[in-house]
Amino acid sequence: MKTNQSATVGEKLQTAAFSFAQKGIESPRLEAEILLAHLLKTNRAGLFARLRDNFPEEKEQPWQDYIQKRLQNWPHQYITEEEEFYNLPFRVTPAVLIPRPETEELVTIVLHHLEKMKPPQNQNPQAVTIIDVGTGSGVIAVSIAHTFMTKSNIHTKTSDKKSLQIIAIDISPEALAIAQENANSNQVDHLIQFQQGDLLAAPAKQGRGEEKVHIIVSNPPYIESNTIKSLQKEVRQHEPHRALDGGPDGLDLYRRLIPQAAQKLHPQGLIALEIGYNQGQAVKELLQQANFQNIQIHQDYQNHDRIVTATK
Repeated sequence: MKTNQSATVGEKLQTAAFSFAQKGIESPRLEAEILLAHLLKTNRAGLFARLRDNFPEEKEQPWQDYIQKRLQNWPHQYITEEEEFYNLPFRVTPAVLIPRPETEELVTIVLHHLEKMKPPQNQNPQAVTIIDVGTGSGVIAVSIAHTFMTKSNIHTKTSDKKSLQIIAIDISPEALAIAQENANSNQVDHLIQFQQGDLLAAPAKQGRGEEKVHIIVSNPPYIESNTIKSLQKEVRQHEPHRALDGGPDGLDLYRRLIPQAAQKLHPQGLIALEIGYNQGQAVKELLQQANFQNIQIHQDYQNHDRIVTATK
């Protein structure tokens, strides 16, 4: 029988996957592959090419730490501190929610609206201002900025700034630090201004209260307080509850944000909100009460209500 030191990469993978399966972790083999690939600084394809290699002795203790954390229901994203969103790499820690694929559609909707706002070629582009409320790890703001910069015909930082400005707000200073780091690593920090504050109070406090913006986008907490205890262990034990808990009916943040947004948006300005699967009609009514127009409910890939958009 081989010792730990002489075990192969494949044997380490198999043992970890078995432990995860015994614990009842979903997709145990995939979870083990993700963690082991990260530890060995490769991707999953590279991992498969190394299955017969001897496992590096110096990686033994870090590997055991990875396994123990995963067995304690740590999401693999918090162990590796990595997650991909909109084809971009992001750092995530327990200070921020792990981004979900459904939120990518929120980015796509905002980018589509930006395209529609482009002036004719013979006119100078109007500077567009976007506020990302509750930015968390910054995935929405960074993805919008990066895609805009990539598609733009002008690539100097000064010119980009004249065309697009994003204000990313969060109540958590720890989350803002992660978001700033992600903006830096994806080279869009010149397009994003980070502010600590509660919903739209931050711009007002910093002398921007009277300035109107063109787009407000947000993925606020929308889970009902009494259902958090029934979420997956990985979520309820390790993700920040402040970023999950939307109050008794999940709508507390919408009730506060929507009236603020109505005062902050330019005429014809867009609000785009991620919502819970059963909240479409309720959020639509809140938007109607604030005199928003062109209210649309968008479904996710599972045909659940997931995003509501409206214009002022």
